Amino acid sequence: GCVEVNTVEIEITDGYDIVLPNAFSPNGDGMNDNIRPVYACVNNIEMSIYDTFGSLIYYENNLELNGWDGSLNGKLAENGNYLIVVKGTTIYNEEINLRGVFVLLR
Repeated sequence: GCVEVNTVEIEITDGYDIVLPNAFSPNGDGMNDNIRPVYACVNNIEMSIYDTFGSLIYYENNLELNGWDGSLNGKLAENGNYLIVVKGTTIYNEEINLRGVFVLLR
């Protein structure tokens, strides 16, 4: 008789994925004009952006984040370092709390 062998590879993950960007260039070229995390398998997510003085300059809470376009009160924000804080809940109801520094470059 014939014998058939099948192999299945299973990858065990946290059940969610979030990547925080470390730079963006809101210069109107259609590439990286908004900053937002890249994510999958979350029930809800919120993003806060802070300047170097710790002042909240942008907040968004939506399952589909639009992202920050690099403007402050209708004017262009300065080049430099900013802090992104992302909070949310995974599909397994685990809390997510991530933070990272990114650079705005025009």
